[in-house]
Amino acid sequence: MTSPGHIVLSLVALKPLRWPAPAIAAGAVIPDAALWIFYGTQRFVLGHPEWHIWGPAYRSPAWRAFLDAGHSLPLVALGMLLAAWRRVRWAVALFASMAIHALLDLLLHYDDAHRHLFPLLDWRFRSPVSYWDPNRYGQLVMPLEAGLIAAGIFWWLAAPGAARGRAAVPAALAVTAGYGVYAAFLLTT
Repeated sequence: MTSPGHIVLSLVALKPLRWPAPAIAAGAVIPDAALWIFYGTQRFVLGHPEWHIWGPAYRSPAWRAFLDAGHSLPLVALGMLLAAWRRVRWAVALFASMAIHALLDLLLHYDDAHRHLFPLLDWRFRSPVSYWDPNRYGQLVMPLEAGLIAAGIFWWLAAPGAARGRAAVPAALAVTAGYGVYAAFLLTT
């Protein structure tokens, strides 16, 4: 699932609890931030081609640990428990959003599955469905996700107090469209 998809679905799921939207949005993207750092380092610092980035580099043990930590349900649960114990509302929202992100990724990754029980276990659930791989229904999941993002944005705009969030809508749509163009480029090269 793309980062904009994670943001929208986390907001739809958690905002009715009246938790702070910025914390929900941050929690939705923190697990993917490691991927952005990985990709930026591999592509722009080291100058590696796409095949190397998504092949040997992506599968290296050090990078996998870095990428899997943000998707670790035990680490997220620990953070949420500490935040709830300390009664830090925004942190509870952030960790709840990270948990939603991790659970959605659990259902939508096959070859690139995360270790959702890291650091306790190295086990990976390889879902039969992938959000991007056309051999695993990616051609169906991508448009479904885009539809969910659009529906979530319209729901968000209809919610009370949505005027403050309207400025983010064009940005979310632009990022989603940009990701779609990039994904199409990767799948055709």
